[in-house]
Amino acid sequence: MNTRAARITATYRLACSAEDADRIAQAIAFEQTVEMAPAASIDPQIADRVVGRVESVSHRDDHATVRISYAAELADRQLGQLINLAYGSVSYYRGVRLTDLRVPDDLANAIGGPQFGIQGVREAIGIHDRPLLCTVLKPRGSDHQALADLAYRFASGGGDLLKDDQNLAEADFGTFRQRVDACLDAVNRANDAGGHCLYLPHAYGAGPALHRRLEYLAKSNVRGVVMCPHILGLETAKSAAREYGLIYLAHPLLAGSFTQPAGHGIDAAVLLGLFTRLGGADIGLFPGPGGRLSMTAEAADGTQRALTRRLAGLHASLPASGGGKSREHIAAMIDRYGRDFALVAGSALQRDRGNLTATTQVYIETLAER
Repeated sequence: MNTRAARITATYRLACSAEDADRIAQAIAFEQTVEMAPAASIDPQIADRVVGRVESVSHRDDHATVRISYAAELADRQLGQLINLAYGSVSYYRGVRLTDLRVPDDLANAIGGPQFGIQGVREAIGIHDRPLLCTVLKPRGSDHQALADLAYRFASGGGDLLKDDQNLAEADFGTFRQRVDACLDAVNRANDAGGHCLYLPHAYGAGPALHRRLEYLAKSNVRGVVMCPHILGLETAKSAAREYGLIYLAHPLLAGSFTQPAGHGIDAAVLLGLFTRLGGADIGLFPGPGGRLSMTAEAADGTQRALTRRLAGLHASLPASGGGKSREHIAAMIDRYGRDFALVAGSALQRDRGNLTATTQVYIETLAER
């Protein structure tokens, strides 16, 4: 397929009357490409080559569904420009929500995706036949030894993935290094005794500060990292993970401001699914239904499909569902997602930290028995 001839198709939900739907659709097509009003005088050749094409408009009850296609070349083979094209200036329009985005294979391959994907994550820990269990190092304010003890107990119980909480952060690099060293040493000791846990510290900051942390992780033989791409920038996080060869878990911090409003923003399947995958995440974290933080089953299903469906030659990202999940959620999650997902259990798993090793074993057995 020739990328210049291929087209990106965006679907929008408009909160408007039937009479206004066509007008708003045309306004979006112009706004997102030439940033001009439809009534403006535009060279016919530019209009034909650049302006978005309204492919369909349908209206039901109090909203319209609009499909607009854009020339793939307008994304400039970059994720940031793809997002700009699909939902840049129009994010200021009231009642316009991006609900779906279809990207040609050539463009998806040019942008790229996860370095390792589901298979790479599984190979790193040696578990291939069941869903994975992840827990979180928390709370902030704990001393290093308390966090290291939690890490050791979880890894000793057969835990698969151990991530820093996204708010574990220190302005002083030396303190960051000491905490990571303590937790990594604890995980390594448990792994030497038969465990297989993969530790993912939180890397944060801008420019040299971010790279200093990532460089330290790579030199310390840490194999993975947690980053918050909606804070750092999707492309910044992606390029950083690639530069240091780290398995990358994308935390959805701040994304709720886009996905949770009812009549505005971006559907989770696009932001936490497609953009997370094109953003290079090997593991894509999202709330899912149930728990302290939650999304609808429909939104969770769409996100899981976007992370894992066939997309050009890209690896699938491992869906990871957290936000207050517990052992009681396992059966429904397996029925919904199959075996290729990670359950992120924090507070529920760690309720009795003295028995964390035994509790982890129970969770693992539940994940394996279905």
